Parts: sequence; structure tokens; C-alpha cells
Amino acid sequence: MVDGEGKLPPAVPAATGGWLSASTWIALWVVAIYPPFVYAFIRPAMSIGMMEFSLLYYALVVGVVAWIVAMFVRVFVRKRKELLLWTALRYGVIALGGAVPLVIVMQCVIGPPGYVRMTEKFLGQMKKDADIPSIREWAEAQRVKLEATPTPSWEDYYVPSDQWPPAIQKLKPQRVLYDPGAHCVHVIFGGGLPGIWGFSVALKGTLPSDDQRLLRWGDYTRPLEDGAWVWSETE
Repeated sequence: MVDGEGKLPPAVPAATGGWLSASTWIALWVVAIYPPFVYAFIRPAMSIGMMEFSLLYYALVVGVVAWIVAMFVRVFVRKRKELLLWTALRYGVIALGGAVPLVIVMQCVIGPPGYVRMTEKFLGQMKKDADIPSIREWAEAQRVKLEATPTPSWEDYYVPSDQWPPAIQKLKPQRVLYDPGAHCVHVIFGGGLPGIWGFSVALKGTLPSDDQRLLRWGDYTRPLEDGAWVWSETE
């Protein structure tokens, strides 16, 4: 119904003929962006320990509080009570959608960085699953093989997956690289938004900073055992 001035009454939603409100646009963007955001970042970050599942509970609390405040301001302060169900829906989407990244940022600022939590979890897994002596023995065979190669190229240092020993295959890494200068094997995981992490196995007594020839992977390291350590990117 149109009044005498040719304008829609305020009770008619803007979507029936006029421009969508700013909050509606924001809610639509949240709905569109969240599926790839969850798939590409949140899901893998939680699976590797970079994010704790409890963060979602904190985000839920923050989102509900923000939604209650927004609805209170609209209904009791601004005295706008039309289309309450539609308003409650889009405000809820915006509040919950904004709470998740807010809580993630707060965790990074207040708590230990995500790569620290992830590396500690990975360290525990590798202490249980990685057979370091077997990998070190295989690394020695790689050294002999490369020394027999007349002029090895950089590609020769990356070991094809069909040549990985069972001790590495069972861990299902992304790549394996042997650095002949430092007699060190780098077992590399990850990629994409969560970054990369892994562990390195060198001669006993070797530390990440012992040999300048050592190919450094990751800036944050934790000792795994004598001559072996886990590492992760910090950026």
C-alpha cells in the first residue's frame, strides 16, 4: 500500500521494493563468507590444535550478549518494533558472525599464539608416533644415494612419496626433503592458511642452530629427542 506521497509505509520491509538495509547486506555477506571461512581456516586450525574448540563456546556467549544489546537498543531505545522476527534473525547472524573472529583475535592477543598451541600438540603426537631411529637410518641411505649422484639438483633433495620409508609413510606428510649439507631430513606437513609445520631429524647431538648449512624450516622449534625437533611457521 502506498500513501499519498508515493512512499511505502515503514512497516513494509525494504526488500519488497526498495534498497536492502545495511544490516541485511551485512547478514547476507556473513552467510556467504562463513562456509569457505570455516572449511579453509577454522576446521583445519582446530584439527591441528591451533584453535581450541572451547573458543566456539566463548564466541557463542559474546554473540548472544551482542544480540541482546542490539535488540534492546532497537526496541526500547529507538522504539522500532516492526518486523521483529526478521530483525532478530539478521542481528543474530551478524552478532554470531562477528563474535568468532573477535574471539580468535582476542585469543591471539591475550593467550599464547596459535602456532605455539599447534606445535605443542604436534610435539606430543610425534613423541608417540615418530620412529626417529628408523628415519635417521633411512636418511643415511639418502646421503649415500645423493653422494653417488654426479651433480644433484634442488629437485633431487625432495624425495618422491613412493620412496618414503614406512616410518614416514604412516605419518602422511605433504613432503619430505633431505638436506645433504646438514645430513638432515625435513618431514613437512600442512600448507594453505594454517601454514606449514613438521619435524626434522639430523645426526645425534645436532640442534637447529648448530650448522649454518642446515635448511631451516619454521621459526619456532621444540626438541623432540636428541638430534630431532619439531618446528612450525610463526607467520
